[in-house]
Amino acid sequence: MSFQYKIEDRTISFSGKLLESTSINFDDQLIESLCKQPEVKVDLKHLEYLNSSGLALLIRLFTRIRNHGNEMIITNVSEKISKLFIMTKLNTIFNINQ
Repeated sequence: MSFQYKIEDRTISFSGKLLESTSINFDDQLIESLCKQPEVKVDLKHLEYLNSSGLALLIRLFTRIRNHGNEMIITNVSEKISKLFIMTKLNTIFNINQ
């Protein structure tokens, strides 16, 4: 399954595989518009795979949102991706809500 995202209200849902080639296509204008929301939820329920480029995209999104004084909450994290967050210690930085 290829990478897709959908935005509804203040929630962005990722599905498929978040890889280098897909993260490049993630629009900077979209990130900028999300940053202006007081709280952004990132739903990973349908995300199958995440590599270092996908992690970089999440970190970039997190950083921009925080720089605007707002909050990013990651929800519905699979066990496999949760282990990746733990290995990279991103679980200590991201606000993860199961």
